[in-house]
Amino acid sequence: MRICTLLFFVLSSFAFAQGEPELKSSDLKKISKYTGAWIDAKIDGNPSKLSDAIMSLEEQVVKMAKSSKGRNPLSYVYDWEIALHQERKYATSGSTVKKGRVANVAFARAPYSVWLPKKYNPKKSNYPCVVLLGAKAASVIESLPAEVLENMIILAPDISSLSEDLALTMETLISLIIPVSEASKAYHLDRMRLFMVGTDKL
Repeated sequence: MRICTLLFFVLSSFAFAQGEPELKSSDLKKISKYTGAWIDAKIDGNPSKLSDAIMSLEEQVVKMAKSSKGRNPLSYVYDWEIALHQERKYATSGSTVKKGRVANVAFARAPYSVWLPKKYNPKKSNYPCVVLLGAKAASVIESLPAEVLENMIILAPDISSLSEDLALTMETLISLIIPVSEASKAYHLDRMRLFMVGTDKL
């Protein structure tokens, strides 16, 4: 009952709009393109591409400043969030995880269980994510309310081997961060709607 109550409050977040973009769609596409190029160059460690990407992004920001009548282009917070999200890369095919059932992912030092909604379609929508924390979190997944299972990606990091004295150590951080990071690359997970819910004790 406790976890269902907590997830009720999680679901209530759907009632709040995430805002509307203020920039013209053409400007938003441009900053998305240049922001994505900058991120890719940063990840690849390519100094030449990084320099070109920064220059292109700066030029676009200057143009935005002129067209926005003195408003600081960086004040379009929600637009920048959209730009960063649009250029994020994630898998749209090739997943071996079956939809509508709990799957166990054996990932090195940070195994986890994952649930994808039965109608999960990464090309059409992004999905909020609930991270269940507890030694037996995976066993709770299928008992969650249908509204949660139909609309959310559920992750349950395997922390069953961790004792209480390791709760605030790097081992715990690895067990939590890696599954979320890997799921963020594998699935169309909405990182603006990421919730952690405790299910039991270690």
